[in-house]
Amino acid sequence: MKKKYYILQKETYSIYPQVDCLSVLQAQQISSWKMFQDVKPKLSFRLKNKAKLTDVLSSTAGPFTDFLVNSKVKEIFDSSHVMQHQYFETSVKTVNKEYEYYWLHLSQPNLIDALSYEESEFRQTEWEFLNKGSINIKSYSHYTELKAKDKEGSFGVSLDKIAMTEKFDRTLDMFFLLPFDFNIYVSETLKDKMESCGINGISFPSSVIF
Repeated sequence: MKKKYYILQKETYSIYPQVDCLSVLQAQQISSWKMFQDVKPKLSFRLKNKAKLTDVLSSTAGPFTDFLVNSKVKEIFDSSHVMQHQYFETSVKTVNKEYEYYWLHLSQPNLIDALSYEESEFRQTEWEFLNKGSINIKSYSHYTELKAKDKEGSFGVSLDKIAMTEKFDRTLDMFFLLPFDFNIYVSETLKDKMESCGINGISFPSSVIF
């Protein structure tokens, strides 16, 4: 059965990203490590000049699916069904104070296995932003075969229409579908939780049904 999901958008308040990473090397190491290893790196960030300190902050430490959250947001996520993820304790420094935050790292590659390639619609991209028109993708292995032929590394594929098979876990409250889609999707239940708690730094400008 199809369901409505909302696209989570991080508000930048004209400044993106909102923080500078003061421990870039450690952040890069986290991105290369396997999920759920018993590691406790020391991460720290500094709020950029004129940036607004919000409950959710965009960072330079990872892709669109990594961001900073405070304890209030973490508590909401902990009470929801979020895709496989890991928190790394960190801090955000301002001119006068240091605040406790968590760097949230989302990763669950097997979610893409529940995509219905026959019903979904794809478009080819070049360097992630140039639209090269529609393309037929038969499976994830088909996509990797096409990508392997691209020696320049410019080949990409994006989703224009999402369709999922019955294998997809519709109890998930937050997830994404990399490598075809950088959007983070949230359920109406999680959206309502965050809005009722007055979480700032994010918005839900659009929704999609699949």
